[in-house]
Amino acid sequence: MGDRFFWQTGSTGPSWYLRVLCCWSAVALSAVAQPPPDSDPVPPGGLAQPGAAAVSTRELREQTIYIPYSKLRGIFEKDGRGVFIPYEQFQQLWKKARAGVTEPDSHEPPVEALLTEVSNEARVEEDVVRVQATLKIEVLRAGWHSIPLRLKGAALLSARLGDAPARIVMAKDGYQLLLEKPTPDAAQFLVELVYAKAIRRSPGQNQVTFQAPQAPVNRWLIRVPQSGVKVNIQPMIAASETISRLSQGDEQPPGPAADETAVLAFVGAAPEVQISWTPRSEGATGLAALASVQAQQQVTINEGVMRTQARLNYSISRAEVEQLVIEVPRDQKVINVFDANVRQWQVQQAEGVQQVHVQLFQPARGTQSLTIELEQFSEQWADQGASIPVVRAVGVGRQQGLLVVRLSPALRAEISKRAGLLQLDKQELPGALKKIPWDFAYRYATLPYELVLQLQKIRPRIHARQLIEVYLEPEQLTIDLLAMLDIQRAGVFQIELDVPSGYEIRQVRGQQVGKEATAVVVDSHHATGADGTRLVVNLGGKAQGKVGLFVRLQKRLEDPNLVTPTGNTSPLTVGLPRVAADRVERVSGAVIVYAPESLRATPTQAEGLQTISFKDARAEVESQRKGRFPTTRPILAYAHSEQPPNLVLSTERRRPQITVRQLLAARIETGYVDYRATFFFDVLYSGVSALRIDVPQALETEIRNRTSALNEQRIEPQPEDVLEGYVAMSFTGEIELLGEIKLELNWQEKILRERRSTVPWVVPTSRRDRACWSATPNCCRASS
Repeated sequence: MGDRFFWQTGSTGPSWYLRVLCCWSAVALSAVAQPPPDSDPVPPGGLAQPGAAAVSTRELREQTIYIPYSKLRGIFEKDGRGVFIPYEQFQQLWKKARAGVTEPDSHEPPVEALLTEVSNEARVEEDVVRVQATLKIEVLRAGWHSIPLRLKGAALLSARLGDAPARIVMAKDGYQLLLEKPTPDAAQFLVELVYAKAIRRSPGQNQVTFQAPQAPVNRWLIRVPQSGVKVNIQPMIAASETISRLSQGDEQPPGPAADETAVLAFVGAAPEVQISWTPRSEGATGLAALASVQAQQQVTINEGVMRTQARLNYSISRAEVEQLVIEVPRDQKVINVFDANVRQWQVQQAEGVQQVHVQLFQPARGTQSLTIELEQFSEQWADQGASIPVVRAVGVGRQQGLLVVRLSPALRAEISKRAGLLQLDKQELPGALKKIPWDFAYRYATLPYELVLQLQKIRPRIHARQLIEVYLEPEQLTIDLLAMLDIQRAGVFQIELDVPSGYEIRQVRGQQVGKEATAVVVDSHHATGADGTRLVVNLGGKAQGKVGLFVRLQKRLEDPNLVTPTGNTSPLTVGLPRVAADRVERVSGAVIVYAPESLRATPTQAEGLQTISFKDARAEVESQRKGRFPTTRPILAYAHSEQPPNLVLSTERRRPQITVRQLLAARIETGYVDYRATFFFDVLYSGVSALRIDVPQALETEIRNRTSALNEQRIEPQPEDVLEGYVAMSFTGEIELLGEIKLELNWQEKILRERRSTVPWVVPTSRRDRACWSATPNCCRASS
């Protein structure tokens, strides 16, 4: 039996007998389930846990309980009666009751009071910054409230709530304002504070920091009793020196006086507001400022352009300086003048020079830096020399400094004139200047100085190694040039080549050569010169190191001695392209000539060329043939160097050479013999229009041509060299016959008596053809 729970209830009902019965059963079962005296005690709380069984080592005994039946109504129908139910059922009822309970809706505001807006006006006085702040506070609940004002480290001078003094108490983070609102309705309060804090002074800058009251709308108006002062506010979400830029509807504070600076800033709910400004110093009354300059002038010279950056570090004493003047040569263009304290600058022409007038935000005293950038373009430096500009600070007592010059890698310079400069070792330069590879470094103690450089353009050192491949065909001549250039000392943007006249430039592209030479980026190319023999290749970028360039030339040949075998030779001048010798230091390479077997090419003139093997010709530069021109084969190989190569060939079309093999098969059947003659022709060098076969006259009408690609025809009139009893037959195709050709003939003869078969004889088609044929016992075969 499970545990029982005693549940109090106050309701009554008519079925009190049923409840008496339930109570009777519950009491009886509860009495039966009581543990014996020596069993384990019940856990604390008086209720056993669900699922726990009462264990007893003794047997349960039946017990009888007597209940006064006549007094049931008086006992059980009372207020505060108890009902026993199982514990699990009680837990289910309890959870259902808890789930149905909901919290009442709360209409209370999430906060009791809040600071909605703060307006601050800070005024710089002699040693302190005094701030007058107006706070708008909205209180949402009745009672006493504490509003944090912060202001730690600041002196609170006055605090008023409306017309009455405000209640201020101290806190860990500064001050707190106490407010009492008796009514529950929301109300707005206006609090006016005046507080101050001492100015923290440092060389060239004054600063003060406030832990001011925080609000979403937090406006600061800072007034400095000096005109033109640059004021910095941190953090600064928005700021303006023009007070009239306030949005329409805002309260307009009075504008700045003639001798003060006013800055309006919005900082948001910043935990800390920092105000800094540079004070004006009166200096020595009636005395002019005393200044000296330490200069660092850096000059960079490229082809046709000189760029100068001069940094002037002023040391100013005795009085302030509101304007700086710098003189630069008239031939220099002023690109920029910059520093954080530079308000504006302008260039004015003076006698023989240019003057740069620089206006400052704050009058300078102590130290002031200035950087000026100049630029000059010229193409006359190679003849007249490049004069380094002198940048002079006007109105200073002394100017000294450093001058460093750096040249482009494509230039070299010689000093043609120098005065007032002391040369320095590169290791004597200070700081970051030491890390830059300057070509010249000097120190000067006073102005003026003079430095003129004679500039010369460094010619790149180029070694060219090239492979020229010539492909000779009966109707066309193709020349491929692959050049590998090793460019040192200076890069190039153009590559020039000498090409033969009469050729069409088919292709110009960059080509990688091996693993070392990368392909150049070709932008464009054009032929120059009266006869177009100079090819100029413009590159897409500067080429330096090992690079590869590929050029293809082509020329049509209209020589009948190359198309047909006339027996006559023709001279052919092969123009060989190469990298222009006047643009490189050394050029060398190899030439390989390819031709088909149908052409015979014999060199008659080979100036500047030396015969080498094909393997040596391909040793340094890889061939670009790669399966092209499959009918050609290498026939000549040369090496060339500085002398311009000149190659002339004696060319002719070779006569055709015909070789034939014959197989005659005879198959003996009942009453007849089936003959099959197969001819294997190999036509070399030149094609022929027809093949001639002489057949026995008796078989002329019986022979059948089994080769569909060839057409047979009786030759009329018959040649004079035909043997008696034979007929000359011609076999032609749709095109010239060249290479391997197979011809198959078939005929049959009836068997009447024992006889000897005649083998057909092969005869050349003309006197210029040569045919070879040999009959052996193996060339004829009979089967039955």
